[in-house]
Amino acid sequence: MTSTGVERVGSVVRRSCYDDGVAEQDDTENMWFLRGHDALFEQAGFSRPLREKAVHALAALYTPPVLEQLRAGSEREFYAPIFGVGWPLLVVAFLEVGLDLCEVGLPAATPLSKRLLVPDQFRDAAFELRVWASLHRSDYAVTRVQETQAKTPDYLVKRDGMDVDLEVKMVNESAADDLADEINKSVADAVDVTPGLALRLLGSEQIGAKLLDPRLHEDLRAERDRIVVAFQQTVESIREHGGPGRYPVAGYGFVEANATQTHPRLTPDLFPQQSDEKKAQRVLRLLRNAKLQATRKRPLVAVVGIFHQANPVVVEQELRAQVRRDGQCLQPLEMVVLVEMMRNNTTDYSATRLCYPIPVRNGRSLTHAQRRLAAAAGGSFRGPAEEIRASLPGEQGITLGPARRATTKVLLKQLSADSAAPIRFNPLDPEGTD
Repeated sequence: MTSTGVERVGSVVRRSCYDDGVAEQDDTENMWFLRGHDALFEQAGFSRPLREKAVHALAALYTPPVLEQLRAGSEREFYAPIFGVGWPLLVVAFLEVGLDLCEVGLPAATPLSKRLLVPDQFRDAAFELRVWASLHRSDYAVTRVQETQAKTPDYLVKRDGMDVDLEVKMVNESAADDLADEINKSVADAVDVTPGLALRLLGSEQIGAKLLDPRLHEDLRAERDRIVVAFQQTVESIREHGGPGRYPVAGYGFVEANATQTHPRLTPDLFPQQSDEKKAQRVLRLLRNAKLQATRKRPLVAVVGIFHQANPVVVEQELRAQVRRDGQCLQPLEMVVLVEMMRNNTTDYSATRLCYPIPVRNGRSLTHAQRRLAAAAGGSFRGPAEEIRASLPGEQGITLGPARRATTKVLLKQLSADSAAPIRFNPLDPEGTD
């Protein structure tokens, strides 16, 4: 970072979040996402008035001293969007936080706002804030419960005679997912795209088995550099002598190379997913933890952000099976609200929040008040969430199963080459297989 507020990343120079020359005079008009990429933000549903509204809260939270402290840390992936480095829409998570802080007020959100400054706590804190703000937008009376040494829910929520404890949980990636992302990212950083080809790097059953056995994680992590070199050498060979086809990577997997008429792409996807049942069990562990937070003076509702980390239908099936075995295992939990999101279409970057409410007791149906609460808790600054359910036989549904993040390298390379160039990318089909 230079004294003129310019962030240098390799050979690429970008304006930072603040220009030091005017930051003290007018923070709110000086954030980079108010000065460019208007069309892209419009596609994502963030008009300039919305961004300006978010800025007022963000400038109060991420002050210049805070930004200096963040930049001095090692969590580059966390702070890069604040400084306009990389894919512009990565800053959307921060814009949503700004809009939610505007709704509840920064002073009231002080305990949560402190967590928003900590990289490994940001995601959970942002979701907890979003639930609060979304309920407030839907005219619920929300009281944030002060944390004590005793177990307490996150919120007390009231409206139209309904009075519940509400606990917010987020399904984060497991240790296996974290390790898979770490190795995939190392490969993505080291291996370059190949002109004319879309490359998909796939791992062998042997390294997949190591990922699924926690006892072998350190062995797999120690093998990371050898995995990177092996895939790097194979891709270099394809670049020099090969074309479309399937190429073995000795001991570690293979590379699928397909011809492309558009931008060359490279996507490391070296590891298999955990089963839907195992991911559902992770959600149930969160619910067993959530029930301990109840006051037992009123019913408990758990709002769980799954966001592609679990299949909601399988979560309901596993929950039903557990309650059949032990009808009191989750008491006093009355309702679970799974929160998900989906892209609206393939031509823009807007998305819809979804809620999947589940009555915990077998044989119970959701009341109108419960469904309204679920939609409000699962919503966002755009309004309540859309309620979804499992499709019935013969109905055409949509797939919302879990999917580990894939790193498609073309995005940042294209932006680095020319930040003003039009970006053509289908978030539903990043590999262009449609």
